Amino acid sequence: MSAPALTIQGRVVRLTADDVRACYMGGCERNLDAVINRRAGGGRATYGGWEDNIRGASGELAVCRALGLTWDPTIGRVNAPDAGPYQVRTTHYDDGHLILRKEEVRTDQIFILVTGFVFEFTIRGGLIARHGERAIWWRKYDLKTGKYRPAYFVPQDALLPLEDLGIAPVDRSRVPEVGKFPTLTRG
Repeated sequence: MSAPALTIQGRVVRLTADDVRACYMGGCERNLDAVINRRAGGGRATYGGWEDNIRGASGELAVCRALGLTWDPTIGRVNAPDAGPYQVRTTHYDDGHLILRKEEVRTDQIFILVTGFVFEFTIRGGLIARHGERAIWWRKYDLKTGKYRPAYFVPQDALLPLEDLGIAPVDRSRVPEVGKFPTLTRG
């Protein structure tokens, strides 16, 4: 009898303290770069912007751990893929949506939704961006925060298992080093 197949959707990825430290550093550097370069829509110096970048970095690293990819915080490269060739969206809401901006739904990029906070993240599924452009999902305001945020809010039940998108899971024992960003270790 063969071993059960690994699946990615619903997989809980637990980051180490060093992983979280790297995500905090990468997220802060990413936010600082956006503030210094005055990029619109990103790098808010106000409360929340820093957290959003750290949370995003953490979700990206969680996907990299699950897929056996090397993580790079892509500081200063706004549209660069987040995890290998994939884009990652992360929220701390367990029932959160995959949020796609208007310009993103005109692409064939694969977006992956991750939920979680600090150490534990759950991969919820993914979608080819072009399939997220449905009038029923369009909102001008984020219903959870009340903030003006025109985008498509794709519910989790509309997401596909990553395997259905051609993304193959890897053996959990295969854990790569953090990419081009140094991981701090206690001395």
